[in-house]
Amino acid sequence: MRGLIVSLLVALATPTLAVAADRVVTLAPDNPLAGAIRLGEATGGPSVHDAVPADVAEKVFTSPSDSEPANGWFTRTYTAALKTNGFMAKKPELARYELSAEVKSMAVTPLLSGSHHTSVVVYRLRDITKDAVVWEQTQSTDFDVRRGMRFGAIGGAIGSAAGGALAGQNPAVTASMISNQRPHRPFDIRIDVWEGIMRGFQQMAQKTMIELSTFQPPA
Repeated sequence: MRGLIVSLLVALATPTLAVAADRVVTLAPDNPLAGAIRLGEATGGPSVHDAVPADVAEKVFTSPSDSEPANGWFTRTYTAALKTNGFMAKKPELARYELSAEVKSMAVTPLLSGSHHTSVVVYRLRDITKDAVVWEQTQSTDFDVRRGMRFGAIGGAIGSAAGGALAGQNPAVTASMISNQRPHRPFDIRIDVWEGIMRGFQQMAQKTMIELSTFQPPA
């Protein structure tokens, strides 16, 4: 339940949360993948607790829900992306193809101005009737996630970002820096990490939509 509450707070705290749901392609009516895909499962990868540095995890990610897999964001982001870009089948049972993900690795490091996401994820499109994989792509993601403005804590976010800019870097937040005071409260670190996981999947979803829009599955 705690994990769900944090997830909901992330959604409320980040106005640009639905970036992966933006339309990045416009499918032609005769595109064989238009309205033909259902979402499969995500497998592999670390739990949320294990996706962050150990010292941070032991101080921040201590609830039972933190043992849930980080790959849960695949369903949230890819459902929105498939629907908005015209790939999603109206009913799962009518879909000809199924898109799934295998998380090979994923790590999120809290930073002064947000977090850093690195991951390797394999995406596969399966022809359901033939039970055959017809498309596969490995995506490697490595980028900084800038913190959004949330809960009126704009000053702390700006201060952290400015500190990193003045130093010419964006250093990681360590366990020794986390306290009940801003800008490194445990709750804020939790949101930064959740946002880091989410943004990684969102970035990958946009690339997947573009790649699938030109893919011609075998007859």
